Amino acid sequence: FLYGCYEPVRAFKLEMASIDSLHALRIEFKRLRYALEFFAAVLGSEAALVVEEVKAMQDHLGEINDAAVAIRLLQEFLQGEEPEIDTGVAAYLEHRQAELSQLLATLPAAWDRFNRPQVRHDLALAIAHL
Repeated sequence: FLYGCYEPVRAFKLEMASIDSLHALRIEFKRLRYALEFFAAVLGSEAALVVEEVKAMQDHLGEINDAAVAIRLLQEFLQGEEPEIDTGVAAYLEHRQAELSQLLATLPAAWDRFNRPQVRHDLALAIAHL
């Protein structure tokens, strides 16, 4: 069961990812995390290490989604507003766009950290206690 939750995450191709597919990946990370936490009492202590790595990816992907949603909402808002109202909202939109760019730029490093052999090793050791 746990490897069944892990496989969709592991099989994901980051280089072909859209914002929507990154949100779907976040949901897969959430499933993996909840499964690991549910079985924590019978897994090896290494499970906690894997959960921390899963949380880090889930948080990063959540921040990407939050920024993307905010950008979409701000753009929709600005389409119907008067020019004098636009300035502050436009500045906030620029801030969120820069934030999204930074999150997307740092995603490959976060992904590489999660996909390193040590995480797979820790997961295998945790499951071996079953």
